[in-house]
Amino acid sequence: MATIVSFYKAKNKSLSILNGGALKHLDHKDIQYYYDNLTLVIKALKDPLDKYTSIQEIVADEIKKIGGSGKIHGCIVDIDYYNHIYVNPNDLKITGYYAENIINKTIYPSIPMLLEDKCPELYTRYIKLLKDNKKDLPSISSTEKMALDVLPQIFRDTEMYKASREIKKMQKLHSNILSTWYEVNPNNLLS
Repeated sequence: MATIVSFYKAKNKSLSILNGGALKHLDHKDIQYYYDNLTLVIKALKDPLDKYTSIQEIVADEIKKIGGSGKIHGCIVDIDYYNHIYVNPNDLKITGYYAENIINKTIYPSIPMLLEDKCPELYTRYIKLLKDNKKDLPSISSTEKMALDVLPQIFRDTEMYKASREIKKMQKLHSNILSTWYEVNPNNLLS
């Protein structure tokens, strides 16, 4: 299936790419440059994105097994409206957190601790499923590097949402839409 890209050419001949209703200015004025490099950019984005998304889908499937949402958006997998799992795109570490909004967040040292504290019904299902088959929930059950005396931490930084917005733009490729242009050096791509 072909990938959809929407360009806008202004009266002054400058080009922009459309991301929803927003225009993002492009450096080259010759549209042929973008057509010539489109496949290269898609490959550079799609290959690592597919690997990252496969990790998110494993986490999402585990959340669905215990009755949670499992919706993926950007770097975030929803447990429910207030509880989420952040999948770090740099190191693939998963972090559970409760968020009233993008500022007021509480980070939990483990997903089970988050479930126990904020989603008791899902936690009960989690424990039952874990007793039935420990191999069903490897991602959200991981307790490596977790100290038993670690408590949930208030976290007001919003930097994680910056990465999530970028990933969300890239995830549009799953619907065959390219909404952001990234300059790619063909020599850095693996065959």
